[in-house]
Amino acid sequence: MGQSGGKMPGNLQLAKGEPRPKGCCESPKGGEVNFTIDAPGRGSVWLYLLLPEGHEGASTLEGVDSSGGELYVQLDPSTNKTGDTWHVKLTLPGGFDPKGAKYMWILDPKLDQHGLPEANAVRILDPCAKCLDSRYAKDWNKRGGPKFSPMAVVPDRRAIYEFDWQGVKPPNLHLKDLVIYEAHVRGFTRNPDSKLQDWDATAGTFLGFIQKIPHLLKLGINAVELLPVYEFDETACPRKNPENGEQLCNFWGYSTVNFFVPMQRFSSRDRIGAAIVGFKTLVRELHRQGIEVILDVVFNHTAEGAWGEHFWHSWAAIAKNRYYILSNGQDTNYTGCGNTVNANDPMCSDWIVECLSYWVDEMHVDGFRFDLASALTRGNDGKVSMDPLLIKKMANEPKLKRAKFIAEAWDCSWPDGYLVGKFPSGGPPRWAEWNGIFRDTIRCFIKGDEGKKGDFATRICGSSDLFKHNGRKPFHSINFITAHDGFTLKDLVSYNGKHNTCNGENSGDDHNNSWNCGHEGDTGDGGVNHLRSRQIRNFMVALFMSAGTPMILYGDEYGRSQRGCNNGWCQDARCWFSWSDSEKQENNLMRFVRLLISLRKQYAGIFNREEFMSNKDIWWRVHWDDPYNYICYVLHDHHATGQGYAGLMVAFNAGHEVRCCDLPQDKPWYRIIDTNLPAPKDICENEASSVKITSQSYVMQPYSCIVLKTYSDKKSIKEYARTDAEYGAHQDINRHMKEVIKRRMSMEFTSSTGTPHIQDIGKRQSNEAMERMQSMVRMRSLMSGAFMDAIEEGESLETKKEEAFQPPPRKPSREQVQKKPSKLPLPAKPATGGEGAKVIDTDLGDKRVEAILYPDGAEGRVLEVRAKGFGGGELIFHWGLIESFGAGWSNAPEQVCNASWPDKTKTFPGANQTVFSDAEDDGFRRVMIPFPRNVKVKAVNFVLHQPPKGWHKPGHQDFTAEWPQAESLFSAAADRATEAESGKSVRTTRWKVRGGNLMGVGAVWAEGALVHFVTDLDTEHIPLHGELRALLVDWTQLAPECANLKFGAGPAESALMLKALCDRLARVVGEQVDTFQTLLAPKATTLGQAVGVEKNVLEVFVDEVLRGSALFALSLILKRLEPQLRSIAQLPPWQMISAVDHPVQGELVSVPRMLHMQDKIFETPTIMLSGLVSGEEEVPVGVQAVLVRDAKSAPDILSHCAVRARNSGVLLASCYDSTLTEKIEAELLGQWVQVVCSADGSVEIKAAERPMADPKRMRMMARSASRDLTQELMSKETDSTKLVNMNLKEDFGCKWVVTPEKMDKSKVGSKSLNLALLKPQLPKDILTPQAVAMPYGSMQKALTSRENAKEWLSKLEACLAQLQPTSSNEDAKTIFQEAQVYVNALQMPSELDQALRSAMEEVGSKEGEKRLLNLYHRGDAWDATKQVWASLFGLRPWVSLAKAGRSFYDLNMAVLVQELLPAKYAFVLHTKNPFTNDPNEVYGEVVPGRGETLVGNYPGRALSFRARKGETPVVTSFLSKSTLLRTQECLIFRSDSNGEDLEGFAGAGLFESICATSDIPCMVRFHRLRLLTDHSFRQTLLSKLAEAGRAVEKAFGSPQDIEGCVDPQDRIFIVQSRPQV
Repeated sequence: MGQSGGKMPGNLQLAKGEPRPKGCCESPKGGEVNFTIDAPGRGSVWLYLLLPEGHEGASTLEGVDSSGGELYVQLDPSTNKTGDTWHVKLTLPGGFDPKGAKYMWILDPKLDQHGLPEANAVRILDPCAKCLDSRYAKDWNKRGGPKFSPMAVVPDRRAIYEFDWQGVKPPNLHLKDLVIYEAHVRGFTRNPDSKLQDWDATAGTFLGFIQKIPHLLKLGINAVELLPVYEFDETACPRKNPENGEQLCNFWGYSTVNFFVPMQRFSSRDRIGAAIVGFKTLVRELHRQGIEVILDVVFNHTAEGAWGEHFWHSWAAIAKNRYYILSNGQDTNYTGCGNTVNANDPMCSDWIVECLSYWVDEMHVDGFRFDLASALTRGNDGKVSMDPLLIKKMANEPKLKRAKFIAEAWDCSWPDGYLVGKFPSGGPPRWAEWNGIFRDTIRCFIKGDEGKKGDFATRICGSSDLFKHNGRKPFHSINFITAHDGFTLKDLVSYNGKHNTCNGENSGDDHNNSWNCGHEGDTGDGGVNHLRSRQIRNFMVALFMSAGTPMILYGDEYGRSQRGCNNGWCQDARCWFSWSDSEKQENNLMRFVRLLISLRKQYAGIFNREEFMSNKDIWWRVHWDDPYNYICYVLHDHHATGQGYAGLMVAFNAGHEVRCCDLPQDKPWYRIIDTNLPAPKDICENEASSVKITSQSYVMQPYSCIVLKTYSDKKSIKEYARTDAEYGAHQDINRHMKEVIKRRMSMEFTSSTGTPHIQDIGKRQSNEAMERMQSMVRMRSLMSGAFMDAIEEGESLETKKEEAFQPPPRKPSREQVQKKPSKLPLPAKPATGGEGAKVIDTDLGDKRVEAILYPDGAEGRVLEVRAKGFGGGELIFHWGLIESFGAGWSNAPEQVCNASWPDKTKTFPGANQTVFSDAEDDGFRRVMIPFPRNVKVKAVNFVLHQPPKGWHKPGHQDFTAEWPQAESLFSAAADRATEAESGKSVRTTRWKVRGGNLMGVGAVWAEGALVHFVTDLDTEHIPLHGELRALLVDWTQLAPECANLKFGAGPAESALMLKALCDRLARVVGEQVDTFQTLLAPKATTLGQAVGVEKNVLEVFVDEVLRGSALFALSLILKRLEPQLRSIAQLPPWQMISAVDHPVQGELVSVPRMLHMQDKIFETPTIMLSGLVSGEEEVPVGVQAVLVRDAKSAPDILSHCAVRARNSGVLLASCYDSTLTEKIEAELLGQWVQVVCSADGSVEIKAAERPMADPKRMRMMARSASRDLTQELMSKETDSTKLVNMNLKEDFGCKWVVTPEKMDKSKVGSKSLNLALLKPQLPKDILTPQAVAMPYGSMQKALTSRENAKEWLSKLEACLAQLQPTSSNEDAKTIFQEAQVYVNALQMPSELDQALRSAMEEVGSKEGEKRLLNLYHRGDAWDATKQVWASLFGLRPWVSLAKAGRSFYDLNMAVLVQELLPAKYAFVLHTKNPFTNDPNEVYGEVVPGRGETLVGNYPGRALSFRARKGETPVVTSFLSKSTLLRTQECLIFRSDSNGEDLEGFAGAGLFESICATSDIPCMVRFHRLRLLTDHSFRQTLLSKLAEAGRAVEKAFGSPQDIEGCVDPQDRIFIVQSRPQV
């Protein structure tokens, strides 16, 4: 040291040292310093010491002066190494204080001539250092000096050993009692308005935070969760704010430099160890006030090399493969931050546990929130483990016994990293989790998204679906609405989209589930602000009055805003707490939150629960089948003290309607909260100030919630509970699962037995759907309203065990009790064994049918069916047993027939008949059938009829009563019970019966078909996909008639129908095979490699497994059936999607998917033989023909790809014979071929002579109007081109809205104009929907309006200015995505709103019915309009315009606003057959439901037909689609560009049309569709459609492409028409 660098001072001694503790540790009394480092595989380790200039006590070292010096210490592996740990101890001379001495490690260095490490040797930062030489608070985000490159420092031992805790102990609160406050140390007090003492020194520091503890106490906070307080580099953000030029910084701190060191820029003093003392002081003072400290820790990644340069080295330089998960030697990125810590490596996991123990033992923290915690479960191979080593070590570490663990149970890999509800504990249940599902559900419900009541109910009850199954409790759910990552609560109700341009990057989540309440951002509109105030309070009530542990974000208590930025990681001042704004809200929102937290603590017995809610804790008073978000429930406090019993009624009206909340009678109710009222009436200060409700109901305003309280003594509880249960019965709670029916459960589950499995593990929405389903199933036990069964007179509510729900008994009327038996006594009824469950409850006009299934008693089960209103004549119960899935009716055993009541059952072939009793005193006639245990029965299907009407006929009712089944089979019936085509709803009910489950399905007759609803209850059978179940029923109903060639018009239609069934089955088999490959192949490969299986065996393993399954047998059958069916149906092997009338030539190439060729430019004319063509692709440049190998992989005729092909003159055809395309590929691949298509649909492909053209000529042949040539031209003539000069300001002097009679070519596109011209010329029986249009220029008018010109127009102009004629597709895509953000941020001009209303009223008045106006909702309309406009700025228009050599400036967009009709069927008509170009033949396609399944990317074929005038329509294919779309009546906003009027450019399919409400996907059931099963009806309908097409063609005088629908009354509507391409 000193003047002799590297020389050891004589009075400084070296010793062996100890392997623990890790890092640098001075002995408590001084005199010795121990250093350690874990360095596996290293042969040479050096400790580098640096004594800074002016170090105190330097003079005590021999040979060292005040100028300081450096020292290299080489460790001897024979004495200074234990295992992989290297260690050395320095014995210090008396009087020398080592604090402030800096040190680093050097591993395996090259040595210089003096035998010391070379000067450029890498110096390594100690991963376990307790102090660094980095800057302090005054240097926050300081730039211009040396790059951030810290050295480890020997800390002041007094900070470690001599800190005075003053006897303050950690509070040790139970997790269930916490109210967590998420805060940022700097952000909480840095604002100058914080008025801290010594603000210059303490603002934004640990000590500054202490001064604001009274604020937390006043709120009622008892735990703070601090964003990262470990050392991080805030300067690791090079960008500046593009809005104001301010330097950005790493504000949040989620890039850790060292995990043992408190963030030194949070220290108010520039001293060694000051950050340690400052943090300990903060912890002590928080603990003194009973507030626990939870640290947000980031062990999933480090700042070392994450996304860019760094000037220091640590873990990677020691053992990169031990500290990080690598793939092929490179960092993996499961965290989104550039690297992933290898947390389950033995050495790395020890390091993490050591660090956590240090913070608990030395710093006294109470717990940790683990950022992206799923990354901590990943092994060295990157795969998630449910038994990770790290978690087990944490569970077994004694020093961590009292620590709380909270997981953010996801990372950036989906879906394997999404572990919400299933994060491992490594032992007894311990880990809590941030409940992201709670956040999303509450947000959606409060803002009014329909269909969320069941999910909302599950969340407020503690999320038992997520946490109960693995032994955890409600308090393990950390409930939150907002957190640091995302919108603040104020912004959640003020912005529809993120506003993150201030970050200089397009970061932040786009899926916020937010709603701006009618205006984007700040506004002076009092109505909007009042609504926002209500919504904030509604969110707070939902949060604090839910079971679970609540957490709020700092500043939400007063309404802190980040001005729409939902990713404030690099924002400093924008994220500061405003103490002046907080003071303004002291008697407003602050007061509300304070009193709400107090209310929660007062009712700790309800909310701070250790067990999940059951039907003794909560009574539901709600229509579950009403999609509107109104929910009401009563909570019971079984732990209330004092004289009386206390209960709370909570109601949320999360929608735009005024709702009346009925109050349970005979008890006084007092209002505690009404979020619609202004402060201080919004919440009462105490119960003494609560307001008594004098009426029998409480009127709730839109978007508000109420909390009422009642008092009662225990003696009246039972009667009170009984009346409340009766109220629940009146709500008909058995229909609450109707919402589930509407979901496509078959697309979300692959199993009808056991635990549901996710079908598409790559899609988050499937995961969410499964969770919604689980929630609804579990919530059923809470919906029974059976609290009275759990209470007995004088029995303790605390000790009463919960009983399974039993439906209430059928009560005889008073008259019935008093009347005598009938004159002719009947035989004794079968013993029922207890109370039964009503599985069918149906009104048939003046008639009524009910069915009750009595539980499994000693003798078996009994089915009672009773009917009223059928008169006194003979009434027959015609029924059959269903023994297994897909089976028909069968006869009952003799023992069942003999025991039936009132008389013996008669047996006929395949069915049974029992005659009903006469009417009893309650007016019902009855049949009772006992089923002993030995009788195998899954369901009873029955029909009632009265002779002489005979058997089941159209109009009669068909019923099913199903037997008890496992809860896991619930999805099967929900999947099956969709909405019947007749428009009547099928009801599905699930009841709890004696601890078991029972499913009942009441069916309706659908279009003459005998509807069987059966469920396979055999839990040992192989799980079937939902589509397979549906297909099996369709097959049993349709296939026999088809096989006998008697379906429809005879053999041809029989073969086509069978082919449709086979096509759908083949698609499902393919999906199942893909699923097996995805799920099984990786596991098989890993296991096989582990045991040394040869590679070639592994490659075919899954194939061989599949060959042994039923899927392989199905595929063989389908392959054999295909040619036979095509032969019978006389189908050609090819279908023309885009025909050309001349031969095309080119080189034959083969591709697996056309999507893979989107950026390919073919230099010579090309014939492409392709696999899958989804329909969304562009035809690649140079391609003359696309031949799709398999028709099942071909696009629809109106898909974007098909339209572009026809417009460009490209042949597009699909083949039904795979052997034919295999032969073509084998014989002609790579050759020059000629393709000729004929009028009958045949295609001839043969070798041809390659033209002898020079390359330039060949290139021109291939790309006569290709994009690259256009770019070449425009790059030379940039002054004259307008390709990227978009019109954003010229509004053409347009009006906001035009009505049909004022439409012309200068104002609107062909969609609007054609309908306006067509309407008066159509026959009266062909209708058009009501419509108005926003004309060309309306978008520009909105952009230049006062609401948008200042902010959004300028941003949009700047964004689009980046486009150049030579911009690549990728660059253009990025620019357009940004542009769409700005378009979607536009505010609706008030003039546009008024103009739309006026135009709609005018149209409605003329037609005598204001249908448009009745469907208009301002917010929905504006959102849809913006999405249509935004589609103008997209990659597909960009590419298509360039190909056509057209300018963006030439392209104009109108928006056609139409009523969306409730379509029974949708159709597309081409009045000139596009396959044969026959002008005398109409070609059409029809699907059930909405037309999006026809023109969108939905697998399968439509029903297609051709019809010549005067001839019977001929079906060319039957429906094979799986999905139909339903929607409620609403408005649809259609793009209407002038694209069709631009020469060389076809705009069809390029732009969006948006519905104001979402579609509801339903499973298609072929046997229920009258269009398929009724030949006469089908032919009549198709003839009408063909005539409608001809009428439209006549009106326009040219062939037309027509879209339309058939409504439930079978009326035909033309929705749009355009000239046929």
